[in-house]
Formats: sequence, structure tokens, C-alpha cells
Amino acid sequence: MLFQFYPDYYLIVTNPIDLKIIAMKIQNNEYQTLDDMENDLLLMISNAKKYNAPKSQIYKVFKSSYEFNFYKFIYF
Repeated sequence: MLFQFYPDYYLIVTNPIDLKIIAMKIQNNEYQTLDDMENDLLLMISNAKKYNAPKSQIYKVFKSSYEFNFYKFIYF
């Protein structure tokens, strides 16, 4: 369905992931560590920033999420 609305998405994002995939991986105990899950979440944020225009609302939301995570790693 994503391809129907965004046909160039898979040309730009070469390693797609979304919350549904992450949730399935959690339910199936596919994450060995919390770092593994965090890497998938950061990949999702990176993909959103890569695909969406910098002035779009989606980009801004994911950019702030990324900055929050970066801040958390440095100071906590």
C-alpha cells in the first residue's frame, strides 16, 4: 500500500522499517538487547528524515525525536 501512494519511497529508503515491524519483532522476541530495538527505532527516524522534505511536519517530528534520543545518550 505504501508503494501505491509513495512509489519512489523504496528507491530512496533502502532499509525500510516501521512501528508495525518493530512491534512484531518485540512480540516474536527477535531483539537480543534493548540496543537492537533502539537501533531499529533510530533507523525508522532516519528513514523518515531521509524521505520527507525538511519543512514537512513529518520531518520535523522525527527530527525532534532524533535530537531527543541523541541528548539522552550524551547526558544520561
